[in-house]
Amino acid sequence: MTLSPELIEKYNKPAPRYTSYPTVPLWENNLYSATWEGLVQTAFDQFGAQEGITLYIHLPYCESLCSYCGCNKRITKNHTVEIPYLDAVLVEWKKYLKLFNGKPKLAGIHLGGGTPTFFQPESLEYFLSEIIQNSEILESAEFSFEGHPNNTTLAHLQTLSRLGFDRVSYGIQDFDPNVQQAIHRIQPLEKVIEATENARKSGYTSINFDLIYGLPHQTMASLEDTFEKVADLKPDRIAFYSYAHLPSVFPAQKSFESYLPADIEKRELYEFGRKKLIDMGYEEVGMDHFALPNDP
Repeated sequence: MTLSPELIEKYNKPAPRYTSYPTVPLWENNLYSATWEGLVQTAFDQFGAQEGITLYIHLPYCESLCSYCGCNKRITKNHTVEIPYLDAVLVEWKKYLKLFNGKPKLAGIHLGGGTPTFFQPESLEYFLSEIIQNSEILESAEFSFEGHPNNTTLAHLQTLSRLGFDRVSYGIQDFDPNVQQAIHRIQPLEKVIEATENARKSGYTSINFDLIYGLPHQTMASLEDTFEKVADLKPDRIAFYSYAHLPSVFPAQKSFESYLPADIEKRELYEFGRKKLIDMGYEEVGMDHFALPNDP
């Protein structure tokens, strides 16, 4: 479908991601503790006890700032923060355990960030073992994590695999050096190849690449080169996201805003990328998401 420039301009407005409804900016922190505990217990009794619960665990630390990023993060090279942070999350987990009527069934875990692989493999094993040993793992459980290709080591992959993880998502964004320099996300192709091959050797059955369109200095030619490199690696899934420009919230984005593609150019980048992915054999499975036909 061809969209007119006027229609693109009309609807090209910053908006929250619709990962929940109502969206996060409308949330209010006005629950009393007893009310919150009652809601948790009711939800667990209705759904969690039978279907299992899925945990999203946010690990916010990164060693350097990616200037395009809109995530909740903390930049530091001080790795002594690892265990105190994980212990604090375990305190929260134990509060949930007291509210659950029975041992929770785990249907899934996802480690997000930040950079989960900022944490040493030993730290992650200590933390996750505490959660897993107090749960019943469902046979169909899906455990996944987000990895930075620069620091996702074979030890990370093997440790998490032993704990039941078989899915990994790598934040690629773009392979073009000019784009990487502008967004302060410099990762050589060789590191991405190594991280991808190590995941496959370690038994991971699903590998996802995150790609972004609308980044500074991005062109049709640079995006085509990125997709050619992606085609060689053939991840099982690809998320092809729109860059969200919110410099009032994330000031680091101001550093490159004069190099961003115009609205029409950005739409053309998306249409170009979408066609490339379909030509590469991926199927569109939802907004911004693509998967190979044999991916469940």
